Amino acid sequence: DHLLNALMMTEVPKSTLPAVLLSPLEKCPKSSPLDKEEPLKQYAYARAWTLLMLYGAVFLASAWFVRAQKSWTQKFDRKNNTMCDFALLLTGFPADATNEVEMKKWAQEQLKKSGLDVQVEGVSIGYSYGGKADEVDEMTATYCSHLELTMRKDANLSNPDAEEERIRLGKQMEKDGEKVRSWFDKKEVTCSGQIFLCFQLNTDKDKVMEKYESSTSSLFSYKAKEIEVDVVRSEPSDVFWQNLHTTEEEIRHNERKSLAEVAMWFVGINLLVLVWNTTVVMPYLSAGSNAGGPITIIQGIIMTIINGQLGGKVYGGAYGAGYHRKDRADVWLFLVNFFITFCNTIFNLALMCYSVLVMQKENFFHSPGYLDVFNSATPLGQESEVADKVYLLLVPGQLFTGPVNSLLTGAMLNYLLYNLWAKMIYIWKCLPDPGLQFIKLLLPNAPESLDKYGISNAEKAMRAPQIGLPWDYSALILNPFLVFISMFMISENSFKLCAFLALACIFNYLWSKFMHLRVQSVNFYSTGKLDRVVLLAWGGPLSVLGCCSFVWLIRSGHVLNGSPLVVRWGAVFFLYVFACLVWVVVMLMLHPNKPKKDNIESDTPCTFQECKDNWIFSWFNCNPMYALKCLYVIKYRETVWDHPWASGSEPTEVRFYSPGREYLHLSVKNFKKAMEGDISDALEFETWFEQFSSIFYKWEKDGVNISDMSELKPILGSSSEQPLLSVRSPAGS
Repeated sequence: DHLLNALMMTEVPKSTLPAVLLSPLEKCPKSSPLDKEEPLKQYAYARAWTLLMLYGAVFLASAWFVRAQKSWTQKFDRKNNTMCDFALLLTGFPADATNEVEMKKWAQEQLKKSGLDVQVEGVSIGYSYGGKADEVDEMTATYCSHLELTMRKDANLSNPDAEEERIRLGKQMEKDGEKVRSWFDKKEVTCSGQIFLCFQLNTDKDKVMEKYESSTSSLFSYKAKEIEVDVVRSEPSDVFWQNLHTTEEEIRHNERKSLAEVAMWFVGINLLVLVWNTTVVMPYLSAGSNAGGPITIIQGIIMTIINGQLGGKVYGGAYGAGYHRKDRADVWLFLVNFFITFCNTIFNLALMCYSVLVMQKENFFHSPGYLDVFNSATPLGQESEVADKVYLLLVPGQLFTGPVNSLLTGAMLNYLLYNLWAKMIYIWKCLPDPGLQFIKLLLPNAPESLDKYGISNAEKAMRAPQIGLPWDYSALILNPFLVFISMFMISENSFKLCAFLALACIFNYLWSKFMHLRVQSVNFYSTGKLDRVVLLAWGGPLSVLGCCSFVWLIRSGHVLNGSPLVVRWGAVFFLYVFACLVWVVVMLMLHPNKPKKDNIESDTPCTFQECKDNWIFSWFNCNPMYALKCLYVIKYRETVWDHPWASGSEPTEVRFYSPGREYLHLSVKNFKKAMEGDISDALEFETWFEQFSSIFYKWEKDGVNISDMSELKPILGSSSEQPLLSVRSPAGS
């Protein structure tokens, strides 16, 4: 009764609902929640200090992580040798510098004149073949597929279908060989001006670089022209060999063009979303309901397709800009993808706020400003509801369901659908030819005819998606940002949201290991450029937490009390920018851009050949044009070649390094051992799919008609209700 009387005494009774700050057990015959200004101010003050301590703890933990990562990188670099430890980049060569033997001899003579006792292993010429990039990629893929089928045949692991495909690829290689020889004979393939100089010892590169930096004159001169020298931080597998001829001006132009295309798609998509929300979603929200039904499902499907096209534009823009190194493309991917995801998230947050405001119009118009002193319970219901919507968005949505969807939709669904399309077209032929031609549009790498889906085509289509760190990093930055944004609002879910964020960190760590090692295919990130950009971007959500503490300090009335609204908001913005700058300075101090040079004596001694044996790839077998030159020119014409080949374990056998196909660099004997081993893995979903398919394959081989249940009863047992998966094939089938 006392509480009811107190509520009736308030001027705006509805504004106190649904929030009740004081317990109904408290005796308050002459007061209401609106009169409890001091508890509200004290709460805001305590929240400000709590968030400040949380910000300090997270800031220190982040700084420690940056330092630990830098220390681990330096420790790894001291103990391990990679291909970038053996190479220097020389630039300024003319277009006719295309003979590896002559360039190796020239480099050795130049070093000898400089008084350096170092031995050159070879040179990897960056060829200019930009207009032929697609042809070169297809040629190297054809050679790798033909090589694998040939090694299977030599190891007695082939079959009639594989032999037919091997013969077809062999004929294609004959045409490729004629074309490559024509390119070199007509000098259609020239030098891009860049050459990677490789040394026999890992310490030789440092000696040459120290001499170059301390010398007043040029260390290298080719045809009376000075040659510039620079260190190499990328591995040869991360070099975009087809883009080495691209100038920096052309790269900038391609970047602007790609950004314009992505921007047009992004604006167009958001205009469609805006029209949809204005005409459909918002009227439902204003009426206190939610949009639903078939039209919403159709809209979701259409938006999924359009967003997929946008993702393709982002990917194509990164890898079509003409970058010389993969790390720059990865940074471009991360920044653009994060910006798009961030804008979409902000749009969704705005829509959430709108849905709350239209349901509480009276509270909104009678509420004080957000940065006013926190002395009224009126805005609590609004803030709490918005924070709860953020909580429902993240838990289990973006924090847990999102990573799992990458397995379901990004890998498993595509694998199953591609298998289904291939069987419908080439095995079952369950539709007329026009219908099969339409389905063939959904099948990647499908040939023109409907007769046969070749092994090489199927291999390309079923290839697992590569490890995509730029996409993963976007979510890892965005999710904490949303959690810290919710701290601006009062909610009983704040603690739970922080706890779920901590659990999501552990979950992502374990889930990423599973995805990277058992689902996705190998990808190289051999430099720290992407990690540095991500660590710098982490200052954004981290500074939101510090800014949130200052906001609650303003709401407590201890800071800027009575100041104009523009001053308060300006102070908040200034503090956020200042916090970001502080993180950038700390980050650059702990993780400088230029790595610290260690003494040459501290390096673990290693030769070029030993490093190649450890990593398989080298500066020669990663160069696609040089691999084709060795295969179709030097080996074909039996040229005397005093220079390392693009090879694998056998120095005179041509090999091209393709990530994920390292087994092609083995000898035939070791290849057979690798292929005869048990490659099934219970953690890989393909294993279960293939075992399930083998049941039907065995039935078909035994002549069982699956459509006739009378024939299945002896196989399934006396009860036809026995699960199909309980059937086990005999050992070795």
